[in-house]
Amino acid sequence: MMNDFEAVREQLRIELESYKHANLSEEEIDKHLKIVEMLTPDFYENYLNIFLNVFFKVCRDLKELQLVALECFHKYCEPVLDGTTAADDVTRLWRNISKTMKL
Repeated sequence: MMNDFEAVREQLRIELESYKHANLSEEEIDKHLKIVEMLTPDFYENYLNIFLNVFFKVCRDLKELQLVALECFHKYCEPVLDGTTAADDVTRLWRNISKTMKL
């Protein structure tokens, strides 16, 4: 699981780096990168528990499950990256992503 966590965190870093050409300032990007570095395996594990409880029984294709998991993970991270929710506030993170995860 740790390798998966590191892979996802690296993907977030790469995406944030690509925002340098977008509307985000260097300061905002650096702030987001610091937050990504502070994310823990527990944060990722909490997300996976929530995600799999919703999608595992209804999704039969592993590739589709991976694609949806990544898309939803971005939504799960948004309030943490913008500073409106703490990374360990699972209840608020769940409320934020529950709209996205409804089938």
